Amino acid sequence: MSYFEKLRESESSFYRALWDDLKDIKVIDTHEHFDTIEAWIEKSQNNNKKDPKITIPQIFERSYIHIKEDGNYKQWAKELGQHRGTGYLRAWLIAMEDLYGLEAQTITPKYLESMESLIIHAYAEDFDNKTYNHLEKVLKNNMKVEKAILNVGLDLHKDHPQPICQAAAGIPSILEGIQVPRNINMAKGNVVFWYAMEKMDTNLEDIKTLDDYCDITIKLLEYLRESNDYVCIKMQMAYNRPLWFPEPPDDESEIARLFNKPPDNEKQLWKFGDYMMHFVLEWTSLYWRVPYQLHTGLARMFDGGSNALNLSHLFQKFPDVHFDLFHGNYPYNNLGGMLHQIPNISADLCWLPAISPTAAQRTLTELFEVGDMVSAWPYHVPSMRTCLYGGDSGIVEGSYGALQIAKDVLIRSLEDLYERGHILKTDAFDLAKRVLYDNPKRIFQI
Repeated sequence: MSYFEKLRESESSFYRALWDDLKDIKVIDTHEHFDTIEAWIEKSQNNNKKDPKITIPQIFERSYIHIKEDGNYKQWAKELGQHRGTGYLRAWLIAMEDLYGLEAQTITPKYLESMESLIIHAYAEDFDNKTYNHLEKVLKNNMKVEKAILNVGLDLHKDHPQPICQAAAGIPSILEGIQVPRNINMAKGNVVFWYAMEKMDTNLEDIKTLDDYCDITIKLLEYLRESNDYVCIKMQMAYNRPLWFPEPPDDESEIARLFNKPPDNEKQLWKFGDYMMHFVLEWTSLYWRVPYQLHTGLARMFDGGSNALNLSHLFQKFPDVHFDLFHGNYPYNNLGGMLHQIPNISADLCWLPAISPTAAQRTLTELFEVGDMVSAWPYHVPSMRTCLYGGDSGIVEGSYGALQIAKDVLIRSLEDLYERGHILKTDAFDLAKRVLYDNPKRIFQI
């Protein structure tokens, strides 16, 4: 019996029974960053053109474990020792044990060599043929994922296995297009300028005014809507700016004067972003009413700008738009209260179980416990607007491990509720299915 199996065997009968019940439960994965095979190959070649291969730093980097590229197995083993106790590393140890039979142990150079060899072998056929058979097999057979929502470059999801891989339209760069790029390479970093060049054959020098920029933005949004490939919009701007989006000025000339000039300061860029955020929300609320996935929590920690409460003006102004708040808004610990009072939001705990299983269990337990004050709204009870799982990983092994941690968190939360008399034993599976499958399937209209 392997290391993690032994740990589970020592748990309560409630835990073991529910773990077995959840082995084959269908899952909706709300958030992943799976690389294309081309990107994998390119990075491997950059690492060593003479003998391109997947390396230990590349493997771990895709799941938020960062170690030096220019090292060896001994150095990497020593560096990984600093990550002991983290959810990120635990997810990987679980994945290697379950998927490849590499039992969790002290991380030694020999262990890392074995890990690297197993990963290289697993992806060898896909590298040779530029296919995604390994990714699809793990998602379907090992994780029981029915749909996975990818946050990758626009249209890149089409390279991934269909129809299992859906897409979020990641468009936060719309908020930063205050200045027309000087060259093609710079333009690729902004979805509006990318769309103008790639889909409209527009020369960058022809984009001169705010109206030009807004017209292309609408055409981009129409393109995304009409492709029928995008189940939601993703805005992950919380790393670059606060999530407070005050009402833009009534006089648009103030924003128009800012366009295509180097911003004097950060606040001018934010003012432009405020305008474009409201512009995009107004258009989509009328013509393309899909949920908005919003990165909240870990990001601008030094000023609290990534706290989901900063979005409250948007929740009120756009009551018909559904806002899916990512990562449990960790570490601000206020989602239970927000869902109690605000009807058009959901709690998405993607990534959180791997960040901190303790925080994920506390948040999930609160969301099961708390009631509401918005009963006129369909699915008003907070646990009906809670999604538990998204691996937020660039590699499927990281996602697999994150799912096992999420299930562990879920069972411990339900066991606590059962032992304190909040639920009956017969409620446990239904509540588990609610947050792993039913809620995300309904929210994203999958």
